[in-house]
Amino acid sequence: MIQRIVKDACILLAAALYGIMMFLQLPKAVLAMEGKCFTVSSSQDFQQVYQGLPQLRAAEFTTLTYDNIFLWVFGIFLISYILTLKSINADEKRNRNVRPGDRKKINLMLNVLLLIAVGYIISDWWENHLYCEIMSRSDVTVTGLPLLANLKWLMGLGTLIGGLAIDKKYFRNNFNIFYRIIMVIGIMVTVMLVLAIQPFFSGLFAKMDAVRCYAMSTLFD
Repeated sequence: MIQRIVKDACILLAAALYGIMMFLQLPKAVLAMEGKCFTVSSSQDFQQVYQGLPQLRAAEFTTLTYDNIFLWVFGIFLISYILTLKSINADEKRNRNVRPGDRKKINLMLNVLLLIAVGYIISDWWENHLYCEIMSRSDVTVTGLPLLANLKWLMGLGTLIGGLAIDKKYFRNNFNIFYRIIMVIGIMVTVMLVLAIQPFFSGLFAKMDAVRCYAMSTLFD
């Protein structure tokens, strides 16, 4: 029960954090689609790539802050999800549709996925650490940063997809998988929309307040 609560809480928070990071990275994505390269491996590369782009530079720092939280939240979700599947596999009432010979195989696969989930947390944390060094110092050069980024994605998505595949094939949790995916996508889209329209409403409320202050000032004229 506790595992499920932690799992659901973490995936919802991870979806909100990822929605924020996607919003912060939208201007960068647009420039990347137009052909601008954002690959950096040293402090000098970072200064050169983001020269004349102060808003994107600020967005990188902010994104890194959220990503440092996201990696732990998403990592805890992956671990709790795998542990939940292990508890289902160990419960004869809940895995009655699974053949006895498949249970050991499932448990082995889940143990492997658990190790990969830990590897994801380590690789994502190390990538963020190296990127923070590049951004905050002027004399740092690293090698293999793109490889580390790809490894992080491979481990994170591999663990998630592997867990979903086992959940769907052996435990038949199709509905739970479907509505959680829809919920996660909905949260990410909602967060991005709220962040996109927030400046409009802030400006509108500021104008309304200015009109109110002007109206109040004229009462004593």
